Amino acid sequence: MKKIEECSLGERIAHFRIIHTMSQEDLAMALHVTRQAVSNYECNKRQPSPGTLSAMAEIFDISLDMLMKGQEFQK
Repeated sequence: MKKIEECSLGERIAHFRIIHTMSQEDLAMALHVTRQAVSNYECNKRQPSPGTLSAMAEIFDISLDMLMKGQEFQK
């Protein structure tokens, strides 16, 4: 199994969605996008907008750095 920081953004989105026991439809509704958009994000076919990424981090209760890079910001 890959470490979270080795995963693509799409893989991290899917990982955190599954941890939060959300379906793609659940996440889509929370983000006000289509289920297909969530699928495209998870398959790395489409990049979420900065606002959508920020909303995802809030939904998953993680930092944007964790979502984007798989790690917390290091000073």
